Order: sequence, then structure tokens, then C-alpha cells
Amino acid sequence: MALVLIDTSAWIFNFPPRTIQAVRERVADLLQRDLAAVTSPILFELLQGARSGDQFRQMHQHLSSLHQFPVTEADWLKAAQWAHRLRSRGVTAKTVDFLIAYKAMRHKLTLLHADGDFDRLARVVPLKVESFVRRVRSGI
Repeated sequence: MALVLIDTSAWIFNFPPRTIQAVRERVADLLQRDLAAVTSPILFELLQGARSGDQFRQMHQHLSSLHQFPVTEADWLKAAQWAHRLRSRGVTAKTVDFLIAYKAMRHKLTLLHADGDFDRLARVVPLKVESFVRRVRSGI
């Protein structure tokens, strides 16, 4: 089975007070089967939101046990070139979302998310996504 890169937009619906049960169950399944992956921008987004030093350390320890896909200097450049080409065609997304999508495509990872930017990108590039956008918007 292929690894799944879990975006910050999915992680935040895995924990109270914003828990969406379907997201929580999917993340738990991926963790149990050792199929969960993370990349450095997602790690940064999650850790910077820690509410305490203890929570930061616990989150870092937990996330460090996932399959790691760090962003290299070459990734930054290639992702920027890719995003530039897409933006010149009118395709927009947040900068970090372009980078995360690039990493997922480069490593042939499915991207689990709840962010409309990734759905827009997946319509025009070979990005495999598992989208929870509709469920999150409806609250189920």
C-alpha cells in the first residue's frame, strides 16, 4: 500500500475541539498501518501551533516517527519553477501548498487534506488526493 502524506489541514480535524470523526478515523488507520508520512513544511505548521513546550515535544516525538520527506534546497527551486508555470496559467494556491503538493507528486504520495487548494491543483496536475473538504465544510 502507498504512503499517505497527511496535510496540516487534515491533522487539525483529528484533534478536539475541531474533530471530524471521518478524518480522525482515516488518520488513525494510516498511523496503525504505518502508512502516514510528513514533510518539513507540515511539521513546521503543526509544531509552531503547539500550546506549550510539553505539547511541542510530544508532537515532535510523535511526528518524527512518521515516514519523513524533508524539503531539500533542490525541492524549493523545482517547486518554485512548477508553481511559477502553474500561476502563469492562472492556477493559484498558497505558496506552502504548492510546495507540499510538489513533494507529494515527486514521491508519488497520496495527499490527505481538507484544503481546497489541493483539489484545485489535482484538477490540473497529476496529484493524487484524498479530500475531506466537503466533509469538513458540512461538519460530518
